[in-house]
Amino acid sequence: MNLLELYNNETIHMEAYPVAELLKKVAELEKYHLEEKGIVLETRSDDTRLVMDVDLMESLLINLIDNAMKASKEGDTIRVEAKDGCIFVEDHGKGIAAEEIPKITEAFYMVDKSRSRQEGGAGLGLALCVKIAEVHGGRLDITSQLGTGTKVRVIFDKKKIR
Repeated sequence: MNLLELYNNETIHMEAYPVAELLKKVAELEKYHLEEKGIVLETRSDDTRLVMDVDLMESLLINLIDNAMKASKEGDTIRVEAKDGCIFVEDHGKGIAAEEIPKITEAFYMVDKSRSRQEGGAGLGLALCVKIAEVHGGRLDITSQLGTGTKVRVIFDKKKIR
Protein backbone atom coordinates (compact mmCIF):
# COMPACT_ATOMS: atom_id res chain seq x y z
CA MET A 1 0.00 0.00 0.00
CA ASN A 2 1.47 3.31 -1.04
CA LEU A 3 0.45 5.82 1.63
CA LEU A 4 1.59 8.76 -0.46
CA GLU A 5 -0.26 7.79 -3.62
CA LEU A 6 -2.19 11.04 -3.37
CA TYR A 7 1.11 12.87 -3.63
CA ASN A 8 2.55 11.94 -6.98
CA ASN A 9 5.74 13.57 -8.27
CA GLU A 10 3.77 16.40 -9.87
CA THR A 11 2.06 17.27 -6.57
CA ILE A 12 5.14 17.29 -4.34
CA HIS A 13 6.74 20.73 -4.35
CA MET A 14 10.23 20.73 -2.85
CA GLU A 15 11.79 24.04 -1.85
CA ALA A 16 14.41 25.29 0.58
CA TYR A 17 12.31 26.50 3.50
CA PRO A 18 13.27 27.88 6.93
CA VAL A 19 12.60 25.27 9.60
CA ALA A 20 11.82 28.02 12.12
CA GLU A 21 8.93 29.14 9.89
CA LEU A 22 7.67 25.57 9.62
CA LEU A 23 7.64 25.19 13.41
CA LYS A 24 5.87 28.54 13.78
CA LYS A 25 3.13 27.47 11.33
CA VAL A 26 2.65 24.11 13.01
CA ALA A 27 2.48 25.71 16.48
CA GLU A 28 -0.20 28.08 15.22
CA LEU A 29 -2.19 25.21 13.68
CA GLU A 30 -2.02 23.21 16.92
CA LYS A 31 -2.57 26.16 19.28
CA TYR A 32 -6.24 25.62 20.08
CA HIS A 33 -5.98 21.85 20.35
CA LEU A 34 -3.11 22.25 22.82
CA GLU A 35 -4.95 24.90 24.84
CA GLU A 36 -8.03 22.68 24.98
CA LYS A 37 -5.96 19.86 26.50
CA GLY A 38 -3.97 22.19 28.79
CA ILE A 39 -0.65 21.20 27.21
CA VAL A 40 2.22 23.59 26.49
CA LEU A 41 4.16 23.43 23.22
CA GLU A 42 7.74 24.72 23.24
CA THR A 43 9.47 25.21 19.90
CA ARG A 44 13.07 26.05 19.17
CA SER A 45 14.98 26.12 15.90
CA ASP A 46 18.33 27.05 14.51
CA ASP A 47 18.45 29.00 11.23
CA THR A 48 18.54 25.87 9.06
CA ARG A 49 16.66 25.68 5.79
CA LEU A 50 15.61 22.24 4.61
CA VAL A 51 14.57 21.19 1.14
CA MET A 52 10.99 20.10 1.78
CA ASP A 53 7.40 19.97 0.70
CA VAL A 54 6.01 22.31 3.36
CA ASP A 55 2.53 20.75 3.40
CA LEU A 56 3.90 17.24 3.87
CA MET A 57 6.27 18.34 6.63
CA GLU A 58 3.41 20.15 8.38
CA SER A 59 1.43 16.89 8.27
CA LEU A 60 4.36 14.94 9.69
CA LEU A 61 4.89 17.33 12.60
CA ILE A 62 1.19 17.70 13.37
CA ASN A 63 0.91 13.92 13.52
CA LEU A 64 3.88 13.65 15.90
CA ILE A 65 2.53 16.45 18.10
CA ASP A 66 -0.95 14.88 18.14
CA ASN A 67 0.58 11.56 19.22
CA ALA A 68 2.50 13.37 21.96
CA MET A 69 -0.71 15.06 23.13
CA LYS A 70 -2.50 11.71 23.34
CA ALA A 71 0.28 10.40 25.59
CA SER A 72 0.44 13.54 27.74
CA LYS A 73 -1.75 14.91 30.49
CA GLU A 74 -2.92 18.38 31.36
CA GLY A 75 -0.02 20.60 32.43
CA ASP A 76 2.60 18.66 30.46
CA THR A 77 4.98 20.22 27.96
CA ILE A 78 5.76 18.96 24.48
CA ARG A 79 9.03 20.14 22.99
CA VAL A 80 9.72 20.48 19.27
CA GLU A 81 13.26 21.38 18.35
CA ALA A 82 15.16 21.64 15.08
CA LYS A 83 18.93 21.66 14.92
CA ASP A 84 21.75 20.11 12.95
CA GLY A 85 19.50 18.61 10.26
CA CYS A 86 17.16 16.96 12.73
CA ILE A 87 13.69 17.83 14.02
CA PHE A 88 12.45 16.13 17.14
CA VAL A 89 9.21 15.99 19.08
CA GLU A 90 9.52 15.01 22.72
CA ASP A 91 6.88 14.40 25.36
CA HIS A 92 7.01 13.29 28.98
CA GLY A 93 3.89 11.18 28.78
CA LYS A 94 3.05 7.50 29.07
CA GLY A 95 5.92 6.21 26.96
CA ILE A 96 6.02 3.05 24.86
CA ALA A 97 7.27 -0.37 25.88
CA ALA A 98 10.55 -1.35 24.20
CA GLU A 99 9.00 -4.37 22.48
CA GLU A 100 6.33 -2.16 20.86
CA ILE A 101 8.72 0.39 19.30
CA PRO A 102 9.69 -1.70 16.23
CA LYS A 103 5.98 -2.22 15.43
CA ILE A 104 4.55 1.28 15.86
CA THR A 105 5.45 2.49 12.36
CA GLU A 106 3.55 -0.38 10.72
CA ALA A 107 0.27 0.63 9.07
CA PHE A 108 -2.76 -0.03 11.31
CA TYR A 109 -0.66 -0.96 14.36
CA MET A 110 -1.85 0.66 17.61
CA VAL A 111 -0.12 0.27 20.96
CA ASP A 112 -3.22 1.23 22.95
CA LYS A 113 -6.17 0.11 20.87
CA SER A 114 -8.82 1.45 23.26
CA ARG A 115 -7.24 4.90 23.41
CA SER A 116 -6.85 5.04 19.65
CA ARG A 117 -10.54 4.23 19.12
CA GLN A 118 -11.57 6.91 21.62
CA GLU A 119 -9.32 9.47 19.93
CA GLY A 120 -10.40 8.45 16.42
CA GLY A 121 -7.06 6.98 15.35
CA ALA A 122 -6.65 4.27 12.73
CA GLY A 123 -2.98 3.42 13.23
CA LEU A 124 -1.78 5.11 10.04
CA GLY A 125 -0.10 8.22 11.43
CA LEU A 126 3.42 6.97 12.09
CA ALA A 127 3.43 4.83 8.94
CA LEU A 128 2.61 7.97 6.98
CA CYS A 129 5.32 9.91 8.86
CA VAL A 130 7.89 7.29 7.83
CA LYS A 131 6.90 7.72 4.17
CA ILE A 132 6.99 11.52 4.38
CA ALA A 133 10.46 11.36 5.95
CA GLU A 134 11.62 9.03 3.16
CA VAL A 135 10.32 11.43 0.48
CA HIS A 136 12.55 14.04 2.13
CA GLY A 137 15.60 11.77 2.25
CA GLY A 138 15.16 11.23 5.96
CA ARG A 139 14.19 8.65 8.53
CA LEU A 140 12.49 8.41 11.91
CA ASP A 141 14.31 7.43 15.08
CA ILE A 142 12.05 6.66 18.04
CA THR A 143 13.18 6.30 21.64
CA SER A 144 10.80 5.82 24.52
CA GLN A 145 10.52 4.55 28.05
CA LEU A 146 7.34 3.60 29.87
CA GLY A 147 6.29 6.27 32.34
CA THR A 148 8.96 8.69 31.13
CA GLY A 149 7.97 9.72 27.61
CA THR A 150 8.86 9.47 23.97
CA LYS A 151 11.20 11.28 21.60
CA VAL A 152 10.74 10.99 17.84
CA ARG A 153 13.56 12.38 15.74
CA VAL A 154 13.24 13.08 12.02
CA ILE A 155 16.80 12.85 10.73
CA PHE A 156 17.44 14.37 7.30
CA ASP A 157 20.05 13.57 4.67
CA LYS A 158 22.76 16.24 4.86
CA LYS A 159 22.14 17.04 1.16
CA LYS A 160 18.69 18.40 2.08
CA ILE A 161 20.10 20.92 4.60
CA ARG A 162 20.85 24.47 3.47
